[in-house]
Amino acid sequence: GLLPGRDQDSLGLAFGYAQISDGARESLREEGFQPAGAEMVLEATYQVQVNNWLILQPDLQFIIQPGATSSLGNALLLGLRGAVTF
Repeated sequence: GLLPGRDQDSLGLAFGYAQISDGARESLREEGFQPAGAEMVLEATYQVQVNNWLILQPDLQFIIQPGATSSLGNALLLGLRGAVTF
């Protein structure tokens, strides 16, 4: 566990990078977008074992050049995953 007394919790950090092909870049130009060539994402998540049967996992992602185009603004995504054990 990351915190004292929270042995079942876990933290996750990630970085993703996707480069697009020349054909995809040309397709974006034809559709009126300004291709950037790549999309990147920074992600952080923390999984909390609330009790014996419930897990909650908030997730935060920052997407840089979504769709590999500079025509769109960067995006911030907040999510929450839950798991119940019967």
